[in-house]
Amino acid sequence: MKIFYNVFIFFLCCFQLATAQQNTIKHKVKKGENVYRIGLKYGVSPEEIYQLNPGSSESIYIGQVLIIPSSKENSSTNSVATQTNKSSFTHIVRQGETKFGLAKQFGISIAQLEQDNPHIKGGLQVGHELTINKGNRPVSTPSKPSYTTSNPSTVTEAVETIKKSNDKIQYYSYTVKPKETLYSLSVQAEMKPSEFLILNPDLINGVKVGQTVKMPKKGSATVNSKSTATDKATSTIAATSSRYDNLAKTVDFSKNTELMFLFPYSEKELSDRLRSINTFSEVQDSVFRQNLEFYRGAQLAIDSLKKMGFKFNLDIVKMENEKLLLKPNPDKNSRAVIWPFKNTKTEEAALMFATQNIPVITLENTSTKPGLANIYEAVPSQTTQREAILNYIKRNPNNNVIVINDKYRRESKSFISNWLPEAQFLDLKNNGTFKDDDLLNLLQKGKNNIVIFDTDKNSTYLSSTTLLLSQVSKYDIQLAVIDPELIPDDAEVSSKRFRILQLMYPSATALKQSNATNLFIKKYTYLYKSTPPQNVIYGFDITFDTLLRMAQPESFENAVKNNVTEYVNIKFDYRPNAKGSYDNKGVYIIQYDAESFLKEVN
Repeated sequence: MKIFYNVFIFFLCCFQLATAQQNTIKHKVKKGENVYRIGLKYGVSPEEIYQLNPGSSESIYIGQVLIIPSSKENSSTNSVATQTNKSSFTHIVRQGETKFGLAKQFGISIAQLEQDNPHIKGGLQVGHELTINKGNRPVSTPSKPSYTTSNPSTVTEAVETIKKSNDKIQYYSYTVKPKETLYSLSVQAEMKPSEFLILNPDLINGVKVGQTVKMPKKGSATVNSKSTATDKATSTIAATSSRYDNLAKTVDFSKNTELMFLFPYSEKELSDRLRSINTFSEVQDSVFRQNLEFYRGAQLAIDSLKKMGFKFNLDIVKMENEKLLLKPNPDKNSRAVIWPFKNTKTEEAALMFATQNIPVITLENTSTKPGLANIYEAVPSQTTQREAILNYIKRNPNNNVIVINDKYRRESKSFISNWLPEAQFLDLKNNGTFKDDDLLNLLQKGKNNIVIFDTDKNSTYLSSTTLLLSQVSKYDIQLAVIDPELIPDDAEVSSKRFRILQLMYPSATALKQSNATNLFIKKYTYLYKSTPPQNVIYGFDITFDTLLRMAQPESFENAVKNNVTEYVNIKFDYRPNAKGSYDNKGVYIIQYDAESFLKEVN
């Protein structure tokens, strides 16, 4: 399976025909809108929205911010990739880009691209830094992937090349059944529709009942019998991110571990409800729904680890009014508790488990008592996210920080002042206006002028960015917010302004660009015919990380102190806080970018 997956990645990187970069915009859901209507507004399909917004296939809600793939940044027919006149420049590989597409974009051959960048001969990866020489002329590329029958040689060449690259892959003839579509067939093949279309170019004319298509055989790529735990993880629902520590490589399989889940429902209640529903949107009780979503994610993590050879004991406890009775631990097993959601009893449970030094992992630390060193907050809180971006700004002594502040946001003004006492504040009038000179007089030449928006007034964003854009030839200017929900909807304030002024903000979750993320979403969609809601991803990541840390040769506490990990959507970087417990400091700093729209900068 690992070889099969690697071949798919090679196939995707080298021969995917969709070579145009897909820009994105943000859309805030309004009353009466659904994914279909939003897709019509922006000229994209619901499936494209589902892919970028886990859980949106289940339900969306008013005020939710969706990431929308946009072709508006390009012309409706052809877009021109403009390059400088320099003979050599650097390009950072973005998601969806291929060697074929880049060579075409920059007017060079794939051989020349590889010759100038030998590190990509084994495959192109997101984040690779490429040196582009010669051939800088603009090249017109379609704004959206286009498949036609006018150039079948391209498709044939791609299919033949992938066959030669790994002759262990086998195919069989499959007859299309009623109601099957290109999308459902590609899910069955565990491929993207574009990949499946390259394998079966005749489908460009439509999918017909009784039609014969080529389907890859499952398990036709033989896996080495001496595969490690990491190799086995590739064939499960997710692989560990390669950017941080891989705890799967250092597991002590002889170690006895016990994990307890605390839910407001019994295991039978959770399991029975999961079996009875097709989608989570069927569950009207929001508390029950979020616990079900987390539980499913946890199940997937447990199944994946078992396939990797892990052995551990599990217990699911329904937390009720009576106190938990902790069973003795004569075998000195490594124990941990996952209590996912905020509850008035969290602190009570933490106190009980503290007597045996049992770690309690939760999404949100509600404890106010100091000294509870056994509580681990698994998802970065709003406070942690604020601290991360302010600390990121503070690290550069050449930054001149200006804060455009609304009077009603007194708490955030105090927060910023404590972290950045040198910051200069421009207080808005009640209607969100200010005098142009009041802002201009705060800008400094020779400094990086970081302008923090601490307001949610669209009119202020419009007037401020218009003024700042007129000054970019005189000053170095960059925008920031400490609370991402303050960023206006793209329909109200164009994101082009933020891209030029490189607006940055903190995020508790990644940009979904890793192979681990893509594999998880692909596997989940195959199993449940929908994209995973965020709570499912939380359940997977937190359970997966907790069990791996418990299974290390050292103690759980040492594994926490010494290792930073990342899986599907969360980076785990636990640090002690002032109360003595632990916060996850794994915050991503995201920046709007003129080329890639959004990128991680920390």
